[in-house]
Amino acid sequence: MIKRIELVNFMSHARTVIEPDAGLTVLVGPNNCGKSAFVTALQILCHNAKSNYVLRHDEKQCEVIVETDDGHIVNWSKKKSGSPKYIINGEPFDRLRQGVPQQLLDVLRMSKVTCEKDQFDIHFGEQKSPVFLLNDSGKAAAQFFASSSDAIRLVEMQDRHKAKVRDSKRDHARLSDEKHQLTEDLKALAPLDKLESKLTDCETQFTSIQQSTQELQQIQTLIREIESLNLTLEKQNAIHESLADLKQPPVLSDTATLDQLITSMHKASFESRLTTAKAETLSTLSVPPEIQDESTISITIANLKRCHQQLKIHSSTAQALENLTNPPELSDELELSKFVNHLQRASEQLMRVETRFGVLNELAPAPEMANCDPLNSLLSECKIAEKQISKSTNLLRNIEDSLAQLNSEVESWVKDNPSCPTCGSETTVNQLIGSGNNPGAGHSHD
Repeated sequence: MIKRIELVNFMSHARTVIEPDAGLTVLVGPNNCGKSAFVTALQILCHNAKSNYVLRHDEKQCEVIVETDDGHIVNWSKKKSGSPKYIINGEPFDRLRQGVPQQLLDVLRMSKVTCEKDQFDIHFGEQKSPVFLLNDSGKAAAQFFASSSDAIRLVEMQDRHKAKVRDSKRDHARLSDEKHQLTEDLKALAPLDKLESKLTDCETQFTSIQQSTQELQQIQTLIREIESLNLTLEKQNAIHESLADLKQPPVLSDTATLDQLITSMHKASFESRLTTAKAETLSTLSVPPEIQDESTISITIANLKRCHQQLKIHSSTAQALENLTNPPELSDELELSKFVNHLQRASEQLMRVETRFGVLNELAPAPEMANCDPLNSLLSECKIAEKQISKSTNLLRNIEDSLAQLNSEVESWVKDNPSCPTCGSETTVNQLIGSGNNPGAGHSHD
């Protein structure tokens, strides 16, 4: 199986490589993109056919390189002026004229089949040629079938091709009938375009009719309302005509005097009823013919007078209450309660502030501050003196350390020199250093 095909400067291919996979490989692409060039390249490679037209323009050499899955590499090349050349597995072959090397036939196994005097190419079929053997004579086909071991398969292929042609013709006839039927249907449906425009017009008219119907209903409603208003107007006009003959009502005078008179009459009527009640009460009393004690009659008369006074009081109270207006409606007292509480708290705070203010008023005023400059100056001098004392203390400490070191050195020297090297007397630390008031005066030489 061919594993790799490479075209170099071959027809429209500057350098193109395809790697066919196992099974069927299909090349697809637009027209004139170079698909058929691969078939032509394999034909030239296998049969060393004429190749004067395959060299790419302005190039000096073209190549076809094929690699098989069993490791063989075949290279066919042709220069602009020269004969084709093969390189098969690294071995060169040239000056072949129209022949091919035997090694090529052994490697690719794609040679033509020879039957008597005729040769058949069973591996390649050109794009515009009919199916294999269909364009050949019956004698050539018979010779091929007679010499071929696959004749049965080829006959089966031919039968299948005839069946496909027959089916294609049947489908063509059926499709032609369907096309004719569809054409007739389209002719029958041709008026639909006009019907569609008419339907659109009808829909527009229907919408307009609906709007007109709604407007007509509204107009009818208005007419009924106008008729009702006309009836009402006629009634009102009749009433107006009836009332036109009536005289104007008299002008009413001031009723204040009349009200006072009515009030006086009510009072007089009330007093008359009261007097009548008194007389009836007195008439019911039974007085004995001989009155031994007049106190009972006096008490009764006093009670009547007291009742009369209470009645007057109640009457005057009722008259006074008649002129009073109704009491105002009480609103929600919650806000008022909150405000009262707020006022109480503010009053308590004010009392505390006044108490504190009174206590503070009793206090004596604060003393006036004296001049602090002398005190600040004294503090500055104390800080300077403190720094000097610290410096003197450090100096004294250094002197004491130096003195201690000197004493140590003197003691060491005394240990090394127990006698004076000048006078030979005994040397001591006190003699060398001296007392604290006169250091160095304990031992001297003139």
